[in-house]
Amino acid sequence: MAGGRAFNLSSVQKRIDLDETGGARVDLEAEPWFPKVAASSVTDGDEELAGFESKTLHVRWDSIPMLLPASGLESKDWWEHENTWGDFPSLLPMEVSPSPIGWKVQFAEHEALVLPMDEDGHGRRLSELNHAGLHTAIGGLQHEGRDVILIFNRLDADEIPMDEKHLRMAGEALGIFHSQCGKALSTPNDERAWNKRLDILEPRTRSATKWRAPHSADTQGTITHRNFGLDNCRLKDGKVIITGCAGGIYNALVPSETPSPAIRDVAAAILELSSDDRQSFCEG
Repeated sequence: MAGGRAFNLSSVQKRIDLDETGGARVDLEAEPWFPKVAASSVTDGDEELAGFESKTLHVRWDSIPMLLPASGLESKDWWEHENTWGDFPSLLPMEVSPSPIGWKVQFAEHEALVLPMDEDGHGRRLSELNHAGLHTAIGGLQHEGRDVILIFNRLDADEIPMDEKHLRMAGEALGIFHSQCGKALSTPNDERAWNKRLDILEPRTRSATKWRAPHSADTQGTITHRNFGLDNCRLKDGKVIITGCAGGIYNALVPSETPSPAIRDVAAAILELSSDDRQSFCEG
């Protein structure tokens, strides 16, 4: 969800419309969210959603529906959509920039993510948990169960210091989130289902090893953040708030076949920490 260079979508869209030789892929490759390493081609899609053009991204293992804004995101008229959910206020765009999962648009009191690809509306799912420790969307637009637009209140918060105290606070915030997720969805232990999912992931990732591990009583599947990392932890009024609450392209490229053990989020947090810092986070 990081920002970046200023972005004029209307000029890029014009090049996509005029190029009849696969130019859409060439233009899209310049965007930070476009998976150019995995992509084979981009073709016209067959979905219909007002304000968007339908494309299909073809990768080695799948064909993924993609929706691109049909006009500039800087236009106030483009933000008039039907069949939205939650709080979708009248919006006057102030700044548009690319992000690793789509486009980020700033408004006076809100910000939006426009997602060209998404798996299963995970941003809205996290919002419906009504968890105070998450900075989730207040509204948005979905198509075929996928998030296309997510609207957030603008958050004025600081990055957490990477010290023992705040790593414990981040671990505690994630633990509280997982506890609430377990109340909303807790699946029984199913080692076969989990390993079946790994059978799918291994060839996709060209893994040279088999990923297998024994399961225990603590490996129930539940709702996870999916994009958790310490860079998504923010400090506001002395409390840790977890941001990055959207699915987006990463989840669309490798869909989640089953609910994941909460250890997925923990692993994402501690991957690059020292042993002492890992202990602080996990104890929290």
